[in-house]
Amino acid sequence: MEIYALNISNAIYQEEKLSYKFLKFLIKFYENQFFGISFNFYGKPFLINSNLEFNISHSEDWLVCVINNVSVGIDIEKNKKINYEAISRRFFTKQEHKLICSNFTINKLSLFYKFWTIKESYIKEQGKGFSIPINSFEIKFSHEKNLFQIETNNTKRFCKIYELISGYTISVCSKNVNFPDYIKIYQMEDLC
Repeated sequence: MEIYALNISNAIYQEEKLSYKFLKFLIKFYENQFFGISFNFYGKPFLINSNLEFNISHSEDWLVCVINNVSVGIDIEKNKKINYEAISRRFFTKQEHKLICSNFTINKLSLFYKFWTIKESYIKEQGKGFSIPINSFEIKFSHEKNLFQIETNNTKRFCKIYELISGYTISVCSKNVNFPDYIKIYQMEDLC
């Protein structure tokens, strides 16, 4: 598994075109040919004629991509001041909402973004988007720092949090627990 980030703060392209260009740039490190992208019924993109799995997310100045040989999901969010209490009450499980709003939680906004990106990376990994209600599953803490689990009736997934880009939270979800320690960062000029 490899995770990549592209700083798009000075980009003149639309995010969809940048996503495609960045993916095409990355695939050349894995395969000789790029046959294009298609989408499943729920809108999850996949590579045509490839055994590689990937997922892409973007938020303001950053575009992130994860590539693996098993299904993966990724989400990035800019950490903005929001009404996390109302959002977590509506979209998270009761236990998750309680934990975020607890007097014992020091950085409530940070925990909210960790949970939100984990949940979004999970539903992206599943390939079904928001047809999976994000309050239908609960995040479980692991003994390892920044590693979490999601268990449902028929799946067990691992999620890792990355806070390597200041002001952003990134989560990656996968069937396996072998996450890289770092994210490879690119600038727009690297794509040329």
